[in-house]
Amino acid sequence: MSLYSDISYMLHRSKESRLKVDSVLRPFLKSIKQHGESHVYQSLTPEVKHNLCCARIVQGNFSEWDGWQYRDDWAAGMRYGTSNIPFWNGDPVDRLIIIGEQGIGDEVLFASVIPEAMIRCKQVTYACDERLVMPLARSYRGLHTKIRKVDVRDDLLEGFDAYIPAADLLPVFRRRQGDFPKKPFIKPSSDRLAEFEKYRGRIGISWRGRHGKINPLDLGLENPLSLQYDETHPEIETPDIDLRNDIEGVLALSSVLAKIVVVPTSVWHFAAAVGTKTEVIVAPRGSEDDGAYDEIDYHTALGVSPWYGKSTVYRDVLDWRRNAL
Repeated sequence: MSLYSDISYMLHRSKESRLKVDSVLRPFLKSIKQHGESHVYQSLTPEVKHNLCCARIVQGNFSEWDGWQYRDDWAAGMRYGTSNIPFWNGDPVDRLIIIGEQGIGDEVLFASVIPEAMIRCKQVTYACDERLVMPLARSYRGLHTKIRKVDVRDDLLEGFDAYIPAADLLPVFRRRQGDFPKKPFIKPSSDRLAEFEKYRGRIGISWRGRHGKINPLDLGLENPLSLQYDETHPEIETPDIDLRNDIEGVLALSSVLAKIVVVPTSVWHFAAAVGTKTEVIVAPRGSEDDGAYDEIDYHTALGVSPWYGKSTVYRDVLDWRRNAL
């Protein structure tokens, strides 16, 4: 895809009017014609380059990941930092450490790429959220797991031959549509499954995330089960577990449900990782998001999701009601 079309897509995701978006695009087109795409691209800020990368991903183009390294200051610092061991480029090494990043849901998504790294390395360690240490160690035979601290210091990297932030596994192993296995990759704890048999076949819902919320009653579901970890609803049953911290329980519970209807949040990743059908509704942005353009959420391309099997993303509640009910 051309730089102009990527910028066009990115800007049309904004809240600005079509007329204003087109007025922004015209100078880009003129500059591209005069100086070429390469020259114009190099003049863009890291933030815009990152959003252009996300625009390509959302459009199904995984061949070019430049700009991904600017997803946040931590990621850029880790890539260009001063560690005594090299940044991993995908070549075989004896001891690799993968460093989890962003939210716990993202750490789950990135963990789906770990098997490819394990094929190339004799020993792989995933430094991740404490709540994922046991589920991932159980799910990937031979994987070493350890708790990731907030600050990544040199002592975390001692004893390894290379390191890589977890999200940077994607540019190495996800370069085309066929690179996505779409298979369950986390095994629920067998010790917890019996605890949730009473919920088997129910539909789970989660209606609020950091990017927005929906009214759960608008879904019109009969007797849904709440998986919303930080909020209750007087008309929706909440299971008697700690939905924020008992991730083993959430994984086991998710695995017995018929499906889960959610906004983009960690619950989506937990359910999809254990193979439960997930229907994701993109929640409207809140009024506080008033920048020049919205940051593009790279994993919420509409339609069948490339990231997980049995997972579909819908534009809004109306789109979901038309196509999923």
